[in-house]
Amino acid sequence: MARLLANPLFRNSKRAQLLLRFTVEHTLGGTGEHLKERTLGAQVFGRDPEYDTNQDPVVRMTAVDIRKRLAHYDQEPGHESEIHIDFPQGSYAPEFRAPSQSAALAPEPVPAARLAAKQRRRRWQWSCAAIIACALLGAVAWSRPWVRESSLDRFWSPILESPGQILVCIPGTRIFPRQPREEHNVAPSPFPVMQPDPAAGQLEGDFVRYGDALALSMVSGLLRSRDRQYRVRRGEAAGLDDLRDGPVVLLGPSHWNNRLTQPLRFSYAREGNVRYIQDRQNPADRKWFVPLRLQPGAALTDDYALISRIFDSTTGHYAVLACGFFPYGTRAAAEFLTDPACLEEAWKRSPSDWKSRNIQIVISTQLDGENSGQPRVVAIHLW
Repeated sequence: MARLLANPLFRNSKRAQLLLRFTVEHTLGGTGEHLKERTLGAQVFGRDPEYDTNQDPVVRMTAVDIRKRLAHYDQEPGHESEIHIDFPQGSYAPEFRAPSQSAALAPEPVPAARLAAKQRRRRWQWSCAAIIACALLGAVAWSRPWVRESSLDRFWSPILESPGQILVCIPGTRIFPRQPREEHNVAPSPFPVMQPDPAAGQLEGDFVRYGDALALSMVSGLLRSRDRQYRVRRGEAAGLDDLRDGPVVLLGPSHWNNRLTQPLRFSYAREGNVRYIQDRQNPADRKWFVPLRLQPGAALTDDYALISRIFDSTTGHYAVLACGFFPYGTRAAAEFLTDPACLEEAWKRSPSDWKSRNIQIVISTQLDGENSGQPRVVAIHLW
């Protein structure tokens, strides 16, 4: 004990020296069973015999300090051949171990070892908590609350987040009803008026053009990937009540497409043998045009399409309209609307955020036979 108390670990603590010497001497003298907290407080530290140990835990705090110092002392090299003094937790009577017993008896961990184990356990708990938190954050991020929103999400979110079943309209072969004549004060239709064949009857409406069918396939695939229910109707068969049921996607020419785009900045127009997308800010401009009729032997080389996403105050729902002058343009518009890279290009060219605003996009596509090329943005307008 003298060698122990001379060590710097105890030499610098008067309280630890007093309590350890007192308890060792009384334990060796056979009176260790009388080593109680209040007794030690009075006889070692001069406290009143009736003092409140909860208000003045000097004995308990010094005992904790002794356990730490003993643990450090035992871990220092050069003490392997010494008798070990243990100060077990829950008792103030020291215990003694001969050097040969240290390895064989596997003694109870000393307080410092317990403290180290507790720290390791705490670090392990924090590590587990961190792993669980990361897993939860990963799951939440995967389910999309704060993951970076793509341009495709920004464009389609008003439709996908709107209540009600989505109505998707495509044109049949009878795009417009027969018009007996055009009045001078009424703008001619930018699309050809198809004469119904009375012999064909209602069977004629069951045919869908190839480009329009491809457009429907791309848009319906997007809706299915977002777990949105939708129904498909021919545009000429859809009434106002159908449009009031929920958001709508209009693919290809229809009277609803003409009606909804007519008051907007970009709309479809026709003049003589030319169909074009009209810009109300530049009404004389005819740069986005296609011929109504081709010369014999000539081939169509370009098509244009107008994409609009608007909130229709009449129906109270959002509508997405995508229509080319020919099915090639409608197909290119559907490809544009379902391709994140195409929408990202449009996003970069936009003057401001389009997530909750009305937007119109004019695109062009080059044609190679029956195939339409990569859609290209030529104009964007937001309001």
